Amino acid sequence: MKKRIERTQHLVSEFSSKEVRKYSLDVYLRLLEKLKEEDITDKKINNLVHVSEKALREILNGSKSTKKDYHKTYKKLLEVVKEKHNLVPRNSIKNQYMALGIAVGLALGSAFIVINPGLIAIGLPIGLAIGLSIGEKKEQELKEEGKLF
Repeated sequence: MKKRIERTQHLVSEFSSKEVRKYSLDVYLRLLEKLKEEDITDKKINNLVHVSEKALREILNGSKSTKKDYHKTYKKLLEVVKEKHNLVPRNSIKNQYMALGIAVGLALGSAFIVINPGLIAIGLPIGLAIGLSIGEKKEQELKEEGKLF
């Protein structure tokens, strides 16, 4: 696994900072580090990591068809890691709860329309704050359990 991480770090260094964000390569590297740390040697995960590395090499060589393949493999890798080992990337839980909070906040704001139509926007920041605080708490719990990468 150590050699795989080194190879991947070398691959990532050849991408621009914009591409690193586009392909979530920082999260991918953190995942590999976490897999090494937890000593997870699942055959399916190793296969997905191998396929995603191959896709990254092909992307560097200019192949556009492998970009979709990489994204599919990356998402599948995150799914398998979450399903089998309950590991999740940083900020993913917080973002999910933030979105949920916004939805609840908009519904709450709609209730204020009866009082004054100008108050519809008041629910949005309330829901956002509630969602972020719950998401932050959940992520803190996962971090303490060592389930966050």
